[in-house]
Amino acid sequence: MIQYVISGRQDGKTTRLLKWISEAPEGKTRILMCCDEGRSDRLKEENPYLAHLIMAYHPYLMDGWGIGDDEDIELAVDDVELLLAQILNRNANVQVIAGTGTVVVLGNGFYERSVK
Repeated sequence: MIQYVISGRQDGKTTRLLKWISEAPEGKTRILMCCDEGRSDRLKEENPYLAHLIMAYHPYLMDGWGIGDDEDIELAVDDVELLLAQILNRNANVQVIAGTGTVVVLGNGFYERSVK
């Protein structure tokens, strides 16, 4: 089930995603997808041991991951609103995102709850 990590700016969302990809279970590959090359490059520079697991979104990704098709891949998306805006239209102003899963709220206190 998908998790939504929600918080304000600079509250540790990306740090949590980096920790999640670094703790992949045996036999799984976890990848962090960023909305653009600049963000991806900064995270790779700051986390060189995870650089091979961080990528930027490109439309050609729909043609394949560049990773073996037999691998079990789990994906984390950083700044999903920016990625959606890029996919839909560079001028799109995404205001609301809905889904079913677990909401993880960071910031003043931390809690998780399932949304039904």
